[in-house]
Amino acid sequence: MDKRTQELGEIKKEMELEDDALYAIKNKIRHLEDVEEDIHLARREIDDILYHMKEVWRGEHAEHTFWQIEDEVRLYNQKDDSMTNDIQTELNNEQKKHQQNLDALETKQQDITKEMRL
Repeated sequence: MDKRTQELGEIKKEMELEDDALYAIKNKIRHLEDVEEDIHLARREIDDILYHMKEVWRGEHAEHTFWQIEDEVRLYNQKDDSMTNDIQTELNNEQKKHQQNLDALETKQQDITKEMRL
């Protein structure tokens, strides 16, 4: 086996690794989307509970407690949003890096194949 054929075999292995990494990242992104949907549903349930609490609770102290709870929920939601955005950004960057690596390997593979035909 000559050097070029061996190099093509190594490139093919590297491409498979990059493909596997891209597949894993896509699965993580799908999972993150599922988690985001679950968070959205949970937020709707919390909003419903808060609305019912507001309807039932009466008095100045109850109203103050309600506003405290609502502020805590808002802060929690902001932290969730920040965390999911950070994870999404990280996954997108990772996906972009692996896609660029795969593109570079494909170009290298094409160049070697052209050289071998000459």
